Amino acid sequence: MTATIMTGSTSPQQNVWTCGRVDVWKGRTRKDRPYARPVLLALFFAALMLVRPATAQEVPVNAEAESVFTQALEAFDEGDYGMAYRRFRLVYRTYPLNRKTTASVIMAGKALFRQAEYRRVAELMEDFLQRFPTSGYVEEARRLAGLARQQTGGGTAAVEVADLGIVLPLGGDEKNITQALFNGIRLAVEAHNAEAGQTRPVRMVFADSGADPVDASQAVADLAGAQGAEVIFGPLFSNQARAAAEVAERNGVVMMAPLATDEDVAEERRYVFQANPSIMLRGRLMARFALDVLGHDDLGVFAQLGNSISERMAEGFQQEMRERGQDLLFYQLIPAASGWSQLDRYASEELLRRADAIYLPVSGNNAASHIGSALESLDRLEIDAQVLGNSEWHDQERLARPASRHEAVYTNDFFVGTPTPETQRFIERYRALAGSNPDHLAYTGYDVARYLLSLLAATPDLPLREAIHAAPPYQGLALRLDFREGNVNTAMYFHRYRNSNIELIR
Repeated sequence: MTATIMTGSTSPQQNVWTCGRVDVWKGRTRKDRPYARPVLLALFFAALMLVRPATAQEVPVNAEAESVFTQALEAFDEGDYGMAYRRFRLVYRTYPLNRKTTASVIMAGKALFRQAEYRRVAELMEDFLQRFPTSGYVEEARRLAGLARQQTGGGTAAVEVADLGIVLPLGGDEKNITQALFNGIRLAVEAHNAEAGQTRPVRMVFADSGADPVDASQAVADLAGAQGAEVIFGPLFSNQARAAAEVAERNGVVMMAPLATDEDVAEERRYVFQANPSIMLRGRLMARFALDVLGHDDLGVFAQLGNSISERMAEGFQQEMRERGQDLLFYQLIPAASGWSQLDRYASEELLRRADAIYLPVSGNNAASHIGSALESLDRLEIDAQVLGNSEWHDQERLARPASRHEAVYTNDFFVGTPTPETQRFIERYRALAGSNPDHLAYTGYDVARYLLSLLAATPDLPLREAIHAAPPYQGLALRLDFREGNVNTAMYFHRYRNSNIELIR
């Protein structure tokens, strides 16, 4: 199922309307009072769709017309604009004048507009103005006619609307993730559409990715095909993104996976990108930093056997070293979690003392405990080597002192520093929308969407995939994005523990 989402929506699960004029072409609303779908029809009837009869007898209620009108609204709500138009047309063509006649004409025009049938919209609205000059919808009819004429060159310059496809799950355990991401995306679209001089307003088109790769693939196929999305945000995780990537690639539509970390999602793809650095790439980036910025030569690695994230980061680190012609002093997989407190069992004390730095990619629910055990092991042996870590090392307050003794440096994919004015505005808008502070996912949705939309607006003559590769590093509110080396984001933060504090060093 796909649905076009207006920026007045509070959830991707519903196409929410407001009791006010709706700018269907920009995806903006004039009043920011969203109502959920269960009350949609009642509010629609009460506030939008009623004519202004002098008496109840002049414009009667027709039960059959009411039923068809409801069916038409549901089709419109689901994004099936062809069906919606046909049902609305049935109301005003088949049944005698009734309380849904004028509303059905206006909604038929909106359904045609969504299908880019601009000349037909203009003709229908002109006919409406002649037939119903005293209707409460005269202003809306004139507005729709004007917008339609703009699109056909009959007014000011035509406005080109870009469709942003969003593929996220509506049910299951991921619905909270979906809501946070969607809220961030929505605020990014609103900010984009509100920018002065904006010539490419964006409309969100949502598709449910379901619970498995087949559903995700079909959702991408729907958006890339019938819906005509220019760029697709999602799906969420690597297994779904991997399957959907094949569909996006066949259709030549840019797809940006926001959370996927497996290496093969975007591998050898032209149109598929990963905003989240892959697990192995994180290890590679740490190795580059150790060699090029920290200036180390003698490096060693400990990772936990059976922990795929720890293992893959260590493999990435090792691969980068090999490609740079550098040998590791040691590369040891610790067979059990208890081994973090006994590092000298897996590498001799002599090798540990020779090391300039030791990479400790720790992951899992007990990561903080394992980091503490590793630091205690090094301190017991009086090893002075600098330690290198990953995002699990971030903001570990109780470990700040021992980590500072080794000037621990680690990679991090997410960081909100001192709030900028833009960050503060985002936080305030998010609180007003969701009733809570934005989390990691909300920032991700906002930053990735803002990045994509900025490229759509700034480089209209360049294919988006080329624009992504050519774009300079992007600093979002919390994420960094850089695709100059390929289709996987290579931009991360580098932090250091020093004097029991955390410093951002790059």
